Amino acid sequence: DPSDTNQWTVAICPQNDTSAEGVTNVLIQNNTFIRNSHTSQDLTLAGKQLTYRSNTVKSGGSFWEGVGHDTALPTSWKGPYYSN
Repeated sequence: DPSDTNQWTVAICPQNDTSAEGVTNVLIQNNTFIRNSHTSQDLTLAGKQLTYRSNTVKSGGSFWEGVGHDTALPTSWKGPYYSN
């Protein structure tokens, strides 16, 4: 929703930095992300064995991804993240 004021379009990660909610083995594929003026990342990741591929941005330009709430996760749960 372009009128949304959130900075992340999609977040595949724990809901905060104090909960060690493990997210594993997720595929994010063939999505179209719609940005607004507040968007800083299209896809925010924190977990284990996360893959994103063939995603596009409706407004054009490059796809922005980054790391989200991972402070409470053990080191072995911080990636790897795959893209192609």
